[in-house]
Amino acid sequence: MRSSLALLPLVMGMTTTLSPTVVAAPRHKLEFPPTRDLQIASRRPEVVATKAANNAFERYRPAFHFQPKSNWINDPCAPFFDPSTSLYHLFFQWNPVLNDWGNDTEAIAWGHATSSNLIDWDFVDTPALLPSDPYDDKGVFTGGFIPSTLASNTTLFGSDLVLAYTSVKREGVTFTKPYLIGTETLSLAQSSDNGATWQKYEGNPILSGAPTSDYTGWRDPYISYWPAVDSLLGSSDQSLYALISGGHRDEGPTTFVYKINPNNLTKWEYISSLVSFESNSRESRWTGDVGKNWECVNRMSLKDSDSDLEREFLIISAEGTNPNRVGNGNGTASEAVMVTRTPRYQLWMTGELATSSNSSISLTPSASGIFDHGNFYAANSFRHPITDKLLAWGWVQEEDLPNDIRAEQGWSGIISSPRELYLQVHRHVTGYFGGDDLSKIPVFESLEKLGNNGTYSTMGIKLPEDVLQGLKARATAYQKLDKWSPSATNGTGENEHDISIDDNAQIIVQSSVRYPSADATSVVGISIFHDESQKLHTDISFDPVNQSITIDRSNTVSPKASAVDRTINRRPESAAHTLLTYGGLGDKHMETLDVVILFDKSILEVFINERTIISTRIYVNGTSSQGFVRLSAHGVDAQEIVFERTGVWSGIDAEMRY
Repeated sequence: MRSSLALLPLVMGMTTTLSPTVVAAPRHKLEFPPTRDLQIASRRPEVVATKAANNAFERYRPAFHFQPKSNWINDPCAPFFDPSTSLYHLFFQWNPVLNDWGNDTEAIAWGHATSSNLIDWDFVDTPALLPSDPYDDKGVFTGGFIPSTLASNTTLFGSDLVLAYTSVKREGVTFTKPYLIGTETLSLAQSSDNGATWQKYEGNPILSGAPTSDYTGWRDPYISYWPAVDSLLGSSDQSLYALISGGHRDEGPTTFVYKINPNNLTKWEYISSLVSFESNSRESRWTGDVGKNWECVNRMSLKDSDSDLEREFLIISAEGTNPNRVGNGNGTASEAVMVTRTPRYQLWMTGELATSSNSSISLTPSASGIFDHGNFYAANSFRHPITDKLLAWGWVQEEDLPNDIRAEQGWSGIISSPRELYLQVHRHVTGYFGGDDLSKIPVFESLEKLGNNGTYSTMGIKLPEDVLQGLKARATAYQKLDKWSPSATNGTGENEHDISIDDNAQIIVQSSVRYPSADATSVVGISIFHDESQKLHTDISFDPVNQSITIDRSNTVSPKASAVDRTINRRPESAAHTLLTYGGLGDKHMETLDVVILFDKSILEVFINERTIISTRIYVNGTSSQGFVRLSAHGVDAQEIVFERTGVWSGIDAEMRY
């Protein structure tokens, strides 16, 4: 996985980095070579962090989202939970020296953090893996943890924990150029001290790269058990499978399936590519563009908690997409001066698995959607070995900032909040806002073929309940409003209601909005006001007629802002969204609009009905600690709309121990 600030002289997927530097034998503890020690001593993270603390941009540093003190980060890598220590482990691509993806002398490494609660994190200030050998000296790219090693049942590695990563030995890893076989290879690393330190396997690389040059990429291994494929292949043993992401040149993106020998983790057998798409295929505004090359493809089986229903899902990072989203286009004259983002999508899809006579595995999609509609990419997930929950993180990028601001800030990139993925099932569905033919909305899969009339499923994405409650418990203040409607405001019919907060920089907002009917047309909104003058605000709204969620970021810049501040990307974010109608057992009703908002200084994550998510950056120019949250409803039937169970938690913080 690659970086991509729009103004950097880099292409997504390409490094212009590091000349070979060899360290001691790879099974020894990883250390900086002497030449790098000198570089890092002169640009040590605490030095950069001190500089950042003394400038105005430190106000953008999040309080309860993870990031290192300084320098560039991107993809989360190889997350896992170790029952023997009760710790979560999260790796991420990190440049320990520069606040950029890389240059001629430094390539991307892996950072490492641990947590006992997914809120507070301990970060190791030295890389877990360095690009230090001839086979990976152009970068240690994204990879995955091998879950079987938690059980210590692998004969080759004994009781060691093991992960797999993309080792890069040549520049030019990009779908835009002809692919060079051996540019990307597959390597392993192991830990014999419960994940405290990691050593490269002495036999690396274990795979020498893509089978042919007709690929657009071959990277980012994701490893898991896959019972459904075991069944298709007639395997009586519980096997390990891996997905390696990429695409076929002049055809389209895909992911490649490998079977791993659980008793010898160096033996990977290629099975087939999993799906077939034409480049830049796009079904509708609900589904997103599949791009030209895939990265970081994850797979999971999700089960319904109330039945034996189980569906197969993929999470996909698609690059080379068409730049046709609201957040990437130039709209108004003021937007024309703003920096732009790299075109790409974070997608999901579900479908039916099948096998052929030659034992290849294929997935035929039956529903798909956008995993996150904002500035979020490179999702990586794992299944908890005790709770069986599926948890994921993503990289929330810094590319809305122009380079000169980002450089002075001293750090780039944030890891998202954890997301719990589940199978969201809706029964007795009769339609949706303004319609009754749900086949027009491909994020929902009809389960009628399974004998469940009126039943639909989709991917559920939510904050884990223990994380949400844990963050709320950290709040220094809490305001609640059990019910509010424009018709109930002293009989005046006012369409707005304000909730004052003492700390507007670190808050959670939660509310449920009830519409009177599926024919209602009023727009509802929740706004965060960032200053007492009411001039700086972020507006989140739902329009039932256009079936869309919009985040308006245009009013977060002061009239006194500098010319460079005005180039910060403040274009709107937008996501297609609708509410369902139900009619079972005489109970006809509408789904409520359920909203959870996390705002942490410069990162905003909005969860709508646990299936439509937007993560974005809010760089407020000229903030104060005082502010408020505003509820609003505007339209001909606004007085019939009711906000229920609204709460605002403010002053939330977490510990980031370095």
